[in-house]
Amino acid sequence: MLGQFIGDSLGSLVEFETPEEIAGRYPDGVRDLADGGTWNLIAGQPTDDSQMAMMLIRSLQRCGTFDADDVMRGYVHWYSTGPFDIGGTCAQALSGEGLNGDSQANGALMRVSPLGVFGAREDVGIDAAADFARADAALTHPNPVCVDANAVFVTGLVTGIRGGAAGEVVDAMEAAALERAVAQAIAAGRTGVVSAYEGHMGWVLLALSIAVRQLVLYDDPVEALVDAVGMGGDTDTNAAIAGALLGAVHGAGAWPERWVTGVLECEPAEGRPGVANPLGREFWATGLLEQADELAGTDYGE
Repeated sequence: MLGQFIGDSLGSLVEFETPEEIAGRYPDGVRDLADGGTWNLIAGQPTDDSQMAMMLIRSLQRCGTFDADDVMRGYVHWYSTGPFDIGGTCAQALSGEGLNGDSQANGALMRVSPLGVFGAREDVGIDAAADFARADAALTHPNPVCVDANAVFVTGLVTGIRGGAAGEVVDAMEAAALERAVAQAIAAGRTGVVSAYEGHMGWVLLALSIAVRQLVLYDDPVEALVDAVGMGGDTDTNAAIAGALLGAVHGAGAWPERWVTGVLECEPAEGRPGVANPLGREFWATGLLEQADELAGTDYGE
C-alpha cells in the first residue's frame, strides 16, 4: 500500500499534463514529493485514490473482513467531506444518483490495494480477496470490465506479496481474467507498448496495462514509478495503481527514504500554513505501515 500512496502523491504534481509538458518541467522525471501540483497540495498529501483506499483500510480493520455495507458507508462518508477531487462515476454512485453501468473508469481499481494486503493472509487467500475486490468495484463501478479488473489486480497483489516474481504475478493475473478486454489489457502491458496520455485518460484498462508494463519493463521499481508518472494523463491514479503492484513485488524497502518519510509524515491539517486542501486525520497516512501489518497479520509492510 505504501507504493500506492507514494505513486499517488508523485503523480498529483503533474496530473492531466502531457508527457512533453512533464519532460519540459522535469527533465529527469518527477523524483521528489513537493508542494503544489494540479490540486495545490502539500508534499505527500493523498488525493482521492488513496483517501478512498484509507476508507477501505479502516473498514477492514473495523470488521475484520470485507463488509460491503460498511465499506460503502465509509465511501459515502468520504464523499460527504467534499473531496477536492472525485471522478464522475464515483460521485454519481456516492451521491445517491445511481450507478453508471456503462462507465469503465479507474475509480474502483485505484482504491483496492488494501484487499491485496488483506488477501495475503492464510486465513483469507487469493480467491476470497478476488471476490471481495469484485464486490468493492460493484459498489460504484459495476461494469463487468471494472469488476474483473479489480479481481485480477488483487490476484496480482496477493501473488506478489506472497513472494511471486514479476512474471509469476502477471501470469496469475492473466489466468484470473474472465473478461476478454481485461486479458487483452494485461497482454498489452506485457509488450511495453502503452500510451498513458493519448486516447482514454481515466480508463481502467489503460491503468491496468500501465501497471503491468512498469512491473515487466523495469527491474528498478523507483525508475518504473518515475516513468509511469512521466507518461502523463491521469498520473496520480496510474502511478498509485502501478506503485501498489510494484510494492507488492519489491517490498516497502525498495522505496527511497525521502518518499516514505514524505508520505508517512504528511499532516495536511486545517489551518496549517501552506495547506490549501486540508484533510481530516482519518485520511492521513501517518499510521500506514502499522495498518498494513495489521491487515496482513504479519510484518509485510507493503
